[in-house]
Amino acid sequence: ELHLDIVDKNLKWLDETMVEIKKHLLPDSEELKLLQEFEPLYAKYATDTLKPTMTALRSGDFSTAVVARFLKENGEFEAKMNPLMRSVAEAQEKAVKASYEEGKARNERFIWISMLTLAFGLISGLLIATFTIRSITGPLGEMQSLITHTANNKDFTGSIQVRSMDEVGTTAHAFNGLLRTLQDSLNELRQNIVQVDDASTMLAQAATQAAQAASETSESSSSMAASVEELSVSVTSVSDHTREALQLANTAGEYSESGG
Repeated sequence: ELHLDIVDKNLKWLDETMVEIKKHLLPDSEELKLLQEFEPLYAKYATDTLKPTMTALRSGDFSTAVVARFLKENGEFEAKMNPLMRSVAEAQEKAVKASYEEGKARNERFIWISMLTLAFGLISGLLIATFTIRSITGPLGEMQSLITHTANNKDFTGSIQVRSMDEVGTTAHAFNGLLRTLQDSLNELRQNIVQVDDASTMLAQAATQAAQAASETSESSSSMAASVEELSVSVTSVSDHTREALQLANTAGEYSESGG
């Protein structure tokens, strides 16, 4: 009886196992087709051979007929099952091999994808590093060229293109502001120089006019001095003639008083 209970448990376990196996097989897999062929054979074997034999044994029938019938039908079942089991084994072997090949191919694809990802990461890193370096060295080189040009040519009209507002961009912006301040200072200085030049020109013209006026005044003074000198000579001459006339008058008066 104990052995028969074990057989019952094995039959139930086999039924549950086939149900679980069917859940995990693909619909078009060869294993599922073989399992579908196995199910009716197993069901017929269990119904027609195992269960009647177990019923007979439980009832105490250990006759030769029962044993002979079980051995015969079990042999027939094994004859049908052995090729089917070999097919299942071969199908499982093929499935394992296919799974291995698929896993190997998947692994190779993963390796290629990893290598491509790594290469892409390296190239991207190099491009980003190159762009970052150029974004720093480019404005600095442009700034250096502009400073050299400004120092050599005294040209303060240039400017640096500000591409970003990072440290380099802020420095470029400040340098542009410095150049604009220098331009404004130079323009203001140029205007002051022009104003001073205009004032100097006006002062030179005024000095020239003053010199001309002084020259004219000097000529007038010279003419006046000559006229005064001539007038002085005339007055002296008149004075001399007057003194002579006075002497003559005095003499005449003396003669008239003396009667001579």
